Amino acid sequence: MIIVFLGPTLSLAVAKQILPQAIYMPPAKCGDVLQVTRLQPKTIVLIDGYFETTGAVWHKEILFALEQGIAVWGSSSMGALRARELAAFGMRGVGQIVAQYFKSEDQDDAVAVLHGPSEENYATRSEARINMTYLLNRVKAQGIITAQHAHLIQTEIENTFYPDRSWDAILDQVSSTYLIDFTDFKKWLVEHKQKYDLKKTDAIALLKTITKENKIVSSPGFKMSRSAFFRAQYKSVMCQPLAHDVDGLPIEEKLAIKTKKLGELYRDLRRLARVLAAAFALIKGNPRDGAEARFAQLQQAVDAHAIDTAAYLKNLLCLTLLPQEIIDSHAFAKKFPLRYQVLEITAKLWGLVDLKANALHLIPHPKAVQKYSEKFRLQKNLMTIEDTHQWLKAWGLDNHSFSKLMQAAAGFHYLITQNNLDSLGIIDTIENVCWYHDAMKVSGIICEFFPLQ
Repeated sequence: MIIVFLGPTLSLAVAKQILPQAIYMPPAKCGDVLQVTRLQPKTIVLIDGYFETTGAVWHKEILFALEQGIAVWGSSSMGALRARELAAFGMRGVGQIVAQYFKSEDQDDAVAVLHGPSEENYATRSEARINMTYLLNRVKAQGIITAQHAHLIQTEIENTFYPDRSWDAILDQVSSTYLIDFTDFKKWLVEHKQKYDLKKTDAIALLKTITKENKIVSSPGFKMSRSAFFRAQYKSVMCQPLAHDVDGLPIEEKLAIKTKKLGELYRDLRRLARVLAAAFALIKGNPRDGAEARFAQLQQAVDAHAIDTAAYLKNLLCLTLLPQEIIDSHAFAKKFPLRYQVLEITAKLWGLVDLKANALHLIPHPKAVQKYSEKFRLQKNLMTIEDTHQWLKAWGLDNHSFSKLMQAAAGFHYLITQNNLDSLGIIDTIENVCWYHDAMKVSGIICEFFPLQ
């Protein structure tokens, strides 16, 4: 399996002509490379990636892929940057841009562009500085413009913020400042600019290289350090579906993506995935077992500790349901059997983790409880004292029991949502398990909504 992260640098149609067997993903953001390692690809190709509006592809997720024996290649844009930075660890780069980054200390913004969403085929709305410089050097050598004019244009390019870089804007600014007529050069650009797209040229070169690359890659021989932040990030991506449904994905991943349309049940599944992961790390289960076997190990632990599932289930219902949805647990189970089953499993496993926290006297700080309580009131639209009292009455709670609920929820948020199992003396090193898939299987989602043929 080959996975390619591609966006504005090269059209999908052209890429598929060169490398038709690949699975093409949108530009990568932080966590995407880490997440696709669960597909066990032979090769990951990084061309385009997001930045500024979201976290950029993290170096450690590429190192993790390399450690797993996955070949990682880069070129053109974000891929060129990471290829230069991680060459010593085995990431390979292709193209003139990668070579240029090795020779100089060019800034990251040299490859940055502003572009539209995928629905518009990532139509670019600015020019990459590296492409503009490449074109200027060529037209200067060909005598199309003078060296002096090229210098003035290059200076303006470097002084312009990347989303504002366009040939019209740059030439108009230089023209108005130095009273130079660029009419003929603008006409020339319309006809010839695409021939000097260095990012596109490098992307094509990389894809052609991959088509010829049949070498089996082995682990580079280093063991990447698993920091708390890395483990939290890894847990996060393994507790949710892939972001995009693209051609070539395994059926299990496609089914997981479809669950996003299940509304509240989808949120329940993501929570269950996190609890499954936390509880399994707590009991030090064997991750090599299948989903059903892993769940059986957890069930044995719950039974051994006599977890009061009802109390934790009541807390989950209070935290997730709106007042108008309140009904007794039997009626809820009858009306929403699948959701009830997800919440019941979550409650059992929450109790297992909470039992460990209580044994260690790990209680959330009052300020953390207050912060969570304020966030909860906003979510439930409990903006006044009267609103809160009505909500408490509907659930049969008083101020004391509400405080206990908020303390329990704050603890859940800290230990499970934020993945702070370290505070329980648990270093979660379980890898190569997609906990969201486990949540789908043990809850019966697949059989109910997506029966396999």
